[in-house]
Amino acid sequence: MPVRTSRLRGPGPPAGRRTDVATELSLPRDADGASEGTSLVATRRGRRDWWLRRALAGSDAVALTLSVSLVAVITTGHDPWAVLLWSLPLLPFWIALLYAYGLYREDTRRVNHSTLDDVSGVFHALLIGGCGSWLYFQVVPSGKLVFFEILLFGGLAATLMLGQRAFVRHLAPRLLGPERVLFVGSGPASAPILARLRAQRRPRLEPVGEAGPHVEGCDRP
Repeated sequence: MPVRTSRLRGPGPPAGRRTDVATELSLPRDADGASEGTSLVATRRGRRDWWLRRALAGSDAVALTLSVSLVAVITTGHDPWAVLLWSLPLLPFWIALLYAYGLYREDTRRVNHSTLDDVSGVFHALLIGGCGSWLYFQVVPSGKLVFFEILLFGGLAATLMLGQRAFVRHLAPRLLGPERVLFVGSGPASAPILARLRAQRRPRLEPVGEAGPHVEGCDRP
């Protein structure tokens, strides 16, 4: 049986205490076999996911604002302050567009999601958003942005967004704590994986238990 990892949400166990997965999986059951009491896996996202999503959104907003400001400074014929001020109303639409491309959801769904997985979504969002921003700056008083300036904005925004997203994910285990995971499965592969995770100096994942037919108290196949 292969080994899989499952994310646990909600508050973590008290310091110095590990979750007894076997005990929690063998909660009292009713006549239909449904477990009574608290479920092992929370039904809503935990505080760590809440902070991580907002940190990523904040880093994207900073990257977009800094990119359009740099374009206004580098190119001629624009008032940098006017371009910056008129770009601020676009930020909610940028965040909504990035959310539509799943750039704030995958971190709460997959434990192996990395910044490289964001590359395609970021470039597609910048393509659509860049066209919309070009139309927007054709009508606002700050002055029109030409195609080269929009292209420069896209390149700067992509570089800054991906760099800052990598930095946020690097800091997340230190500031928010490691991601709590439950191992589901059995076999000789599970023990070495658990040992490597627990031996890491600064772990990104924290295994809190193991579930499978070999675990005492777990009667599910």
